[in-house]
Amino acid sequence: MNRISLAPTCVEGTGPRRSDLRIAAGFILALCALAGCQPNPPAVPNVAGPGMRPGNTGKSASNANTDPCATRLHDLCEPLLLYYALHNQLPPSIDALRQLPGADPSLVWSCPASNLPYVYDAEGIPAGANKGKAILFDAAPSHENMRWAITIIEPLDIGPLVTKVIVMPESAFNPRPRR
Repeated sequence: MNRISLAPTCVEGTGPRRSDLRIAAGFILALCALAGCQPNPPAVPNVAGPGMRPGNTGKSASNANTDPCATRLHDLCEPLLLYYALHNQLPPSIDALRQLPGADPSLVWSCPASNLPYVYDAEGIPAGANKGKAILFDAAPSHENMRWAITIIEPLDIGPLVTKVIVMPESAFNPRPRR
């Protein structure tokens, strides 16, 4: 009986070069980082919540897959994740993302509803339990008293940055003063 081996055989000098392996590793790392940008559609309330008008269920402002502002923020996750993969830290400013080599020059850095530029805050605003912090968000509550935001969860050790696009109530951006 003949057996066929599917195991690769290596002859010295015929294997992959070290530079090829580095390029492949960099490509895989970039793909892993981009995989962190996943939509997280928030739960749609059945009744009007704080800051919403009666009869307003917030449905039109909470679909991260179809809202033009959320879609734009999803696109902006790409340069954010790429910057983090290259530098292992958040960018110091939104301009660092815009000037990133290879960044898409057609990206739009403003909300389509308000036409105001998005706000970048590297320190972040708490986005609630287990949701990380909002670092890039609408400048105004232009979505039924809500703001779309990119939230991040930074790795504890080695790992990719996790980004999510969520809608947040205006009250999250205007905390009450402490007494």
